Amino acid sequence: MNMKRLVAGILLGLSLELGCSGAAYAEAPEIAAEFSDTTESDSFYTDGTEKVQVPDDTDDPEMLPESGEEAEASFGSDSEEQQSEAAFFSGSSDEMAFTDGSSDEAQAEVQAADLSEEEAEILAKIPADATEVTLDVQDGTDITNVLNLVLKFMGQRATDVSPCKVIIPPGNYYISNTIHLYSNMTLYAQGAVITKSSTNKHIILRLGEEVLSDGGYNGYRNVTIDGGTWDLNYQNVEGKENPGGFVGFRIGHATNITVKNVTFLNNLKSHFLELAGVKDAVVTGCTFRGYWKDYEGGGQECIQLDACLDYIFPRYQPFDGAVCENVLIENNTFEDVFAGVGSHSMVYDRPYRNIQIRNNTFRNIRKRAVWCLNYVDSAVEDNTMEHVGGGVLVCSMYTPNTHLAPDAAPGTAGNQYSSNISVKNNRIFISNTDKINGKSWKGYGIQIQGSKVNANAAGIPEGIYKVTNVTVENNLVSDVGNAIYMYLADNCVVNKNRISLVHASSFSITGIYLAGSSGNVISSNKIGDCKGNGICANNGGRTLNAASTDNKITGNIINNTLNDGIYIGTGSTGTVISKNDVGVNNKSGIVVLDSKKCQVISNKVSDCRLDGIYLKNIGDTDIKSNNVTTVKRYGVQVISSQLKSLYGNTITGNGNCGLRIVQSRISGNQQNRLRNNGSSYAVYSRNSTGSVLVRLPASARITRNTARITGTAAGGRRLTVYVVTKSGNKRIGQGNVTSRGRYSVSIPKQKKGTVLLLLLTDKYGNRSYTEQKVL
Repeated sequence: MNMKRLVAGILLGLSLELGCSGAAYAEAPEIAAEFSDTTESDSFYTDGTEKVQVPDDTDDPEMLPESGEEAEASFGSDSEEQQSEAAFFSGSSDEMAFTDGSSDEAQAEVQAADLSEEEAEILAKIPADATEVTLDVQDGTDITNVLNLVLKFMGQRATDVSPCKVIIPPGNYYISNTIHLYSNMTLYAQGAVITKSSTNKHIILRLGEEVLSDGGYNGYRNVTIDGGTWDLNYQNVEGKENPGGFVGFRIGHATNITVKNVTFLNNLKSHFLELAGVKDAVVTGCTFRGYWKDYEGGGQECIQLDACLDYIFPRYQPFDGAVCENVLIENNTFEDVFAGVGSHSMVYDRPYRNIQIRNNTFRNIRKRAVWCLNYVDSAVEDNTMEHVGGGVLVCSMYTPNTHLAPDAAPGTAGNQYSSNISVKNNRIFISNTDKINGKSWKGYGIQIQGSKVNANAAGIPEGIYKVTNVTVENNLVSDVGNAIYMYLADNCVVNKNRISLVHASSFSITGIYLAGSSGNVISSNKIGDCKGNGICANNGGRTLNAASTDNKITGNIINNTLNDGIYIGTGSTGTVISKNDVGVNNKSGIVVLDSKKCQVISNKVSDCRLDGIYLKNIGDTDIKSNNVTTVKRYGVQVISSQLKSLYGNTITGNGNCGLRIVQSRISGNQQNRLRNNGSSYAVYSRNSTGSVLVRLPASARITRNTARITGTAAGGRRLTVYVVTKSGNKRIGQGNVTSRGRYSVSIPKQKKGTVLLLLLTDKYGNRSYTEQKVL
């Protein structure tokens, strides 16, 4: 489009306030000649929504069937719908060779005569040494053309050494077309309100005029956008319900980019700010607010980090697959929007690197606050997320929107799988959203998710793509939803998080869940009020069928769950459960099923409605030094298992017997202490080896005249009698138990009311205690 046509008839009376001293004079003809025909306008191009291959109703990773304890995994990118859509897309080398604007050489040939008189008059007032220009525009006017005119003029002048600044003064203005910004420039708009007035869908701001620039990070550089309220004004757009939305600011193939103190309003089905192929960027002090709530498809992140490919980031050639690196998103506010920050598309084997999302506030987010898709060496820290559908999603791959870089071949050897990510010090309050875009939605705090790709996922090598080395630490997760979910996640640390959920929910709420995840450390977390399990690990069910192995669950405090405190399911070989404090649970404290080489050591379990520790179909496992008190049923129950050791456990005050062992083989059954349990059996053993059935000692009536205690103690070997005193227990007698289970022990006569403690030791050294009072 000709520059004369852009500005003719509307620039009369406009002038410029110059950012330097000196009289105004006409620029040299060679400078004025730069302002000739522009490239094709962005006016009628959407953000590419219509080109993206993901249909609006494609399942997000979070939107998958609910699971029970051993049911299918409740998320994963191997769903049928995802597989049917998955494919690679990329721009061809032929497409990269074309632009829709004139070449630099052609622009240089344009003469100053192509400028209108008004244009020439405006530009003539800018001194040759001016590096800062303030628009003198009237409140309530359309500033599109004059702003583009001055930005282009100053953009030609700006250099790395001498950058330029264009200022939009405080006031209310309109734009009706795309604004073009250039390298080495600052667009300053503090106090200005800029509202999109056109009824069509066009980008609000982009870098440069031409579609083609240098590739990688070398197309543009050193650009700052500072301030202004930019209202995308979706209310004024015609055909909102038709396919496609439009982007606010689209920035690609660039380095050293700053967007600060900007307020973005009223998005339509897309993103306020898109960065693709951008290195060294900062977004800080910005506010993002408002979206068209009739549309709930797609990603609609306020800030979308993307890649330079035709299907996902149009009109920024070359489509070389450049991704984002070294991006800081800090001290921003996101409120009343569909989604916050992140990526929903990726380039295979080209992860986004060093993305830092810190100290932001997310409030009333319909979907999720942050989506880290194929990120490495990145962090989501110190953010507040209030009333969000989902908090933080860390994901290795999203098959419906995974792309192949030009001239690249897929292979699993080099893929980064998402790794080395920190999710720390966030405060996450989950909303009660249960449907998005007509589909079931399960809220969550933090979700760490790998991907299982099957053979029918077109173009993507079959296999498992893990997330690794994620640290989830010192986060608060509260309200309705699943707190921390890990699916195909290895070698991660989940430490010192506080989880306080709500029982009232239509789906199972788990504190920390692991499926197909191995080598993780789950430590020092405080977990309460879960409708499901406090901590759960299993193989993800039949669809995933990938064991969770070698996990360490240690030092956690778990209470008030409606299911089990800690539940370890099928195939969880090598799990270590140690030094946890588990109490007030509606089922059992610790459950381990169908696993081998586990360790349950030094845990405290209390006030459970079923068993303290329940073990079934496990092998080569250690149960040591646990303290189980006041559970309603058995202290420790072992069924169809082989234990390497059952040693040094203290089991007191439980509703039934202390130890119940059925069809099991026990090695190292020693020095367990059983006291004041609610059964005549201290140990109940049936069809088992390495343990014997032990009845608590029963004695004849003991009075102040009794000098010999007699009675029965089946399964015992030795009976020792103590006097219980405030200063400790004093032994007053000892005797053996006969093969028929009878004993006779001499004692000194005791005063009426004296409490005697009868200690029965079995052949394995286990100790069972019962008390009797002298009558």
